[in-house]
Parts: sequence; structure tokens; C-alpha cells
Amino acid sequence: MSVEIVSPIPRSDSIGQKRRLDLLKSPQQENEQLSDVLIRIAASHAHFDIEEDSFILRQAGYFCMSILLSDDEDDTSESWIRKEMNKDYVYDYHETFLRMLNTVDMPKSHWLLKSPFHIFSFDKLLEHYPNALLIIPHRGIDEVLPSMCSLLLTAADLYFDKTNSISRDRIIKRCCQFVDTEIECMMKFRKSKNGILAQLKKHIFDITFENLMKDPIGVVHQIYDYFNLHWSNEMEMAMRD
Repeated sequence: MSVEIVSPIPRSDSIGQKRRLDLLKSPQQENEQLSDVLIRIAASHAHFDIEEDSFILRQAGYFCMSILLSDDEDDTSESWIRKEMNKDYVYDYHETFLRMLNTVDMPKSHWLLKSPFHIFSFDKLLEHYPNALLIIPHRGIDEVLPSMCSLLLTAADLYFDKTNSISRDRIIKRCCQFVDTEIECMMKFRKSKNGILAQLKKHIFDITFENLMKDPIGVVHQIYDYFNLHWSNEMEMAMRD
């Protein structure tokens, strides 16, 4: 498994963007197995053409698939997170890369960082981005866990025989460990008594997944009002379209 590190291309460079998309779509999408996997992954996680945040972390070595593919029975998601991800260089690299990207393709308003891996290192994230605004979505564990297991089992289909129950059960076990560690890290962050969280309360907005699905535009409007961000009729029309 490898990830090619390439320089960023401005979204305004339509020719360069098309060239990269064509390279991605060429031989790989002819593989029926891969296409089927991508379709099933999309059922659990929407695919977006632009996912800078996840790719930057992946380039720094912050990628959970290694734990899924490990054949070490004693290795756990928690030990992998503590051992591999508790390093400052991940966010040093993230900030450096994002600053570089910002010089060639600055957004009109703000950057949106949405990788779920930030949940393990909110303290490091806020050290590097002290003005960050945190939107914390809440969803029932009875919905999160099956969805997460389905996503990771699908992603691992290319590497394991579907009839191999040992590998399947190991992935499910590690997925549960992964989610458990996420909850632990989130609770530790929200219960912090070092004064940092108190200062950041105005930078944190909690939403429920249920409300977001029922009234997405209304919830986004609440987010913009809470953080005193500029809301425009043009933006709302674009969301409705």
C-alpha cells in the first residue's frame, strides 16, 4: 500500500484537475471488483472529489488501514493509535501542507477539516489551529457501530477472502476497539479541567445527526449564526440546488 505525495493544484486549473481525474479513472475503474467495493463504500461514506484533510493526514502516516490488515492478533486499535499517532510531526506536517495549499488555492471563507482521526488529538489540532471552530455531531452508538463495521469490512474486501471468518471477526473486534477509543478521547477532551476547554466553549457547537438529516439547511444556518459567520442568500440557494 502506498500513497503518492503530489503538489496541490488550484481548483481553478480545470485542465490540471481533469488530467488527474482521468488518471484515476483509467485502468482502475475497469476492475469490477474495485468498482463494486467503491459502490459499497459510498453507501457508508459519501465520496467527494476534494478530500485534502484526509489525504494530508494519510501522507503523514495517519491511516487506520494498517491496523485492519495486520495479522498480529495482539495488536489492537488502541495500541496502534497510542504508538503511531501520538507524535507531533503529524500536525506539524498537516499545518505545513495546509499553509502551502492555502498559498495556491485559498478558500473564500475557511478551510473545512472533517477527518474523523482528529478526534484522537484535539489538543494537538488546537495547538496548531488555535482559532479553529469545532462542530461536534452526535449520533447513537447503535447506528454508528454497524455503519463503521460495514465501512471497514467493505474496505478490507480487496485483501481478505469473504469466507475467512477469522479475518472478518478480527476486523469487527478492532472496529469496536477503534470506536471505544474515539469515545474515550472525546470524553477526555470534553471533561478537561486545564482551562483550555473553558476558553474554547464559544468555539464548539454541538449538533445531533437526527436534526441535521431532518433540516440540514436550518442546522447549517444555526452553525453560521453561532460562530457569527457570513450567511448569504446565494449560499442557501446553492445548498437547495
